[in-house]
Amino acid sequence: MAPFKVIIVGSGLAGNLLANGLLNHDIEVEVYERLARDAKREGYQIRLGENALKGFRACLTTERKQAIISKFGRSSGKFAGAPIIYDASFKPLLDLNRFPNYEKSAAISRKILRDLLAEPLDDIGKIFYDKDFKNYSIIDPGSDDEKVRVRFEDGTFSDCDVLIAADGANSKINPQVGLNNLILIDSHWGFLSKTDLPTHRYMKGDKELWSAPLGCSAAQRSMYYCAYLPDKDISRTAASTAKDGKGAVQHDESISSCFFAYGIPVADVPKDIKEWPLDKQWNFVEKDMGEHWCEKYQEIVKILKGSDLYISQARASFRPHGNVKWRERVRTELTPEKGHPRVMLVGDAIHAMMASRGMGGNQSMRDTAVLLPLLVGLNDKAMKGGLTTPAIEAACKSYEAEMIPRAFSWVEKSGGANVFSDDSSTWMGWLKVQWIGLLLGVAYNVQRLGSLFYQPTYSDDAPEFQG
Repeated sequence: MAPFKVIIVGSGLAGNLLANGLLNHDIEVEVYERLARDAKREGYQIRLGENALKGFRACLTTERKQAIISKFGRSSGKFAGAPIIYDASFKPLLDLNRFPNYEKSAAISRKILRDLLAEPLDDIGKIFYDKDFKNYSIIDPGSDDEKVRVRFEDGTFSDCDVLIAADGANSKINPQVGLNNLILIDSHWGFLSKTDLPTHRYMKGDKELWSAPLGCSAAQRSMYYCAYLPDKDISRTAASTAKDGKGAVQHDESISSCFFAYGIPVADVPKDIKEWPLDKQWNFVEKDMGEHWCEKYQEIVKILKGSDLYISQARASFRPHGNVKWRERVRTELTPEKGHPRVMLVGDAIHAMMASRGMGGNQSMRDTAVLLPLLVGLNDKAMKGGLTTPAIEAACKSYEAEMIPRAFSWVEKSGGANVFSDDSSTWMGWLKVQWIGLLLGVAYNVQRLGSLFYQPTYSDDAPEFQG
């Protein structure tokens, strides 16, 4: 067995990204995924910004990073942008693109991103598919030979020095390690869909629907909609000027798409809607939206109508009790698995959050940039024969001391377990949106004023998205 070995449960974005980083540092890593390799995977969009890019820079080779960046799409001619918030009458309330200090992001298909992250691992057989995690145990606790034994539902197991839980918001490892901070948001049903976006449909549509991601939260309902328009396989410089006969940027029609998410209170959704035929489900969504919001929003439904509709309830999380000391609170001599530092959690497995701020995936990939150098340090100790459980505990504490305040601040900004903290149909929700805009404007103007007296330190944290 190698001097130091890491097992990652979950072959999602954060798990594969971290595995790439370990592989690039010649660290023994195994990734276990419950789905089959050829399983149909969810292909919805994800918007990534500077936090995800920090993970890319830390974990990927330059070539792999560039291969991923080339697949990001644009809105209104730009790669990076921010959402525009509307009210129920389709009146803009807040255009976040107006504030240079608001983090911009660009869209990419989750499936494309996952496949590009998995490819280097699949090439050398580091992802093991059809391996459903069952449980783990600590072998020889307290001794120099202490290990984590990871068991799977098919009866097999594998041992490692550190187990990374990257198994998402339905994590099995989270409760076993004693954290238990993941919760189901059972107040609303979410309706998600994606459809292809050929150029002829893009040209016929209202440009306001393509100009930027748009969101609305009103009448106890919420919606998020955006287009994914990657360039054809040409350079970005050329793509910014390449036009078709109608003056539109030449998009790669084979993967261009638009994404839609709509949340409806549980009380207003028929209990058997998942069993309904697809056309009846879409008719329900269209009717519900028409009853509460203006007709403009129904144009979005018409674009997607007929596409697969995924109906689910979201999950979120709450800050660990005791913050970075939560492990001490759950640890006992009789159950060494509880709170053990050899078991670390990343992404939705610890800080699942509502999608309202688009920061879930970003924070998950930021985790990898923090955790990777700590694991590299542990590997260095193991190579010198000095790896101990206290050293692993120190690395775990260092990781969580950075991750917990950073990630859970975004969990709370995203509403925590409250789906509609910014409902613009209420005075409180409307005022909150205006207050956010005011604060962003004040912060930007203070920064500009300060630049008159000192050299500004602002730098573009997402230069890869320029073009």
